[in-house]
Order: sequence, then structure tokens, then C-alpha cells
Amino acid sequence: NKARLGGGIYNEGFGFNTATLTVNNSTISSNTASDEGGGIFNARTVTVSNNSTISGNTASGSGGGISNRLTLTVDNSTISNNKAISGGGIFSSGTLTVDNNSTTSGNTAQEGGGIYNTGQATVNNSPITGNTASQFGGGIVNSGSASLNNSTVSGNSAPNGGGIFSASGCA
Repeated sequence: NKARLGGGIYNEGFGFNTATLTVNNSTISSNTASDEGGGIFNARTVTVSNNSTISGNTASGSGGGISNRLTLTVDNSTISNNKAISGGGIFSSGTLTVDNNSTTSGNTAQEGGGIYNTGQATVNNSPITGNTASQFGGGIVNSGSASLNNSTVSGNSAPNGGGIFSASGCA
């Protein structure tokens, strides 16, 4: 599948519509976006859960796997082998929660191989491993507010901030 926004899924409500989407025990793969969200573009609320996989997606801009503008929860799922300029796995300018042994791995970008956060990000009990960035933040770029709890950031690579490159907030 190909689109400008959301190669696989485009989630946005109109007006007062709250547009809530749950991706449960599913695979979103091999999609392309010419701008944002190779796998998923979210401007409302998305939950990716129960062994779902977002992999092999590409965005020419941000969010190879997922581009999040409002609320995204990744629970017990895998974000892997996605590509973008910013946020190979996930780009988030909203609220992001990665929880319950969710794996972010093998993603590539210029900045934020695994995750690029400009909003509020929380990573709980989840590994961020084996991601690559050609400039900043192999695992994570944070220019918002980020909290990592009982999580592993390892085996990532970038010229600046192999694991985490934080320009503001806390990590």
C-alpha cells in the first residue's frame, strides 16, 4: 500500500469525532508513505497490542513504522525494521506509551532510529535495541519529555548519542 500519510492505516477524526483505533494481534507491514507514517499515521488515538507487529514500512518524512500526533500506546508488540528520515520506528509529537515488553528494534533513520519524541514519551519494561541513525540518537532522540522505566537501551548506533540523544526534558 502507498499513500502520502499512513501507507497502511490513516487514523484521524473529523470535527468532534474521537477516532479510536485498536490494532490487536495483527501485522502492518511493507507499506510506504511519501510523507509520514509508513505503517500508521495517527492524529487521534491508536493502541497497538497483543503481539502485533509493525515492520518493514517506510516513510520519506517521519515515522517509518508509526507517526503519532496525539495518543499512541504500544503494548506487548513489536516495532521493527522500519525506515524514515526522523523516527525510523516511531515518531511522536503527542503522548506515547511503550509498555509490557514491547520491542523497538532494527529500525533506521537519520535521527531517532528507534523513536523520535517531541512530545511526552514513557517507555516501561521494554527493550530498544539494534536501531541505527546516521546522525543523532540510534535508539531514541528526545526533544520533548521522556521517561524510561525498567527498560533496556542497547546495541543501537549513531555518530551522536548511540543509545539516546536528548536535547531537552529528561531521559
